[in-house]
Amino acid sequence: MKRLILTFTLLTLSFPAMAAWQLDAQRSSLFFVSTKKNTVAETHHFDDISGKYEQGQARLAIDLASVETNIDIRNERMQEHLFEVGDFATALVTVEVPEQRVADLAPGDNLILDTTATLSLHGSEKPVDTVLSVTRLADDTIQVANLRPVIINAGDFGLARGVEKLREIAGLPSISPAVPAQFTLYYTKR
Repeated sequence: MKRLILTFTLLTLSFPAMAAWQLDAQRSSLFFVSTKKNTVAETHHFDDISGKYEQGQARLAIDLASVETNIDIRNERMQEHLFEVGDFATALVTVEVPEQRVADLAPGDNLILDTTATLSLHGSEKPVDTVLSVTRLADDTIQVANLRPVIINAGDFGLARGVEKLREIAGLPSISPAVPAQFTLYYTKR
């Protein structure tokens, strides 16, 4: 019923330089919005995300079995029929982020990056355009957030059939095949 990606998509990346930076999953969040019946929008998230930034590349891994819609049966249906987690357990977002630009940020400084990430989801890999805000909160902490939602289309990742299956099971007239994703990620220096 929902097309969560985000991921993905999105995701999702941009962190500082020269040392390895680890995602603080407890503080970070990745949300997506699904729309059913043309007008009913619901917010969902993933409970298990991980990532790091090193050598100019940011990576975000999304455990698709951790999808949380606040309805257990819907979580299970999305895992089985949409994401097919038995075959495609993880979505991965990668993006190149210039190390020196991030390393030059002082605490409180912000960098806006208009960039393209790569989303690997359900056996497909596609570019995803995004605008990231990278803020150094402290010497050892960076916050990365998207400034506008990333739209993930089910058809781009072979998920349209899964969306249709969820629609049938739930007896709904429609489920949107496109979902916006929003994230706020915190990275700490190792």
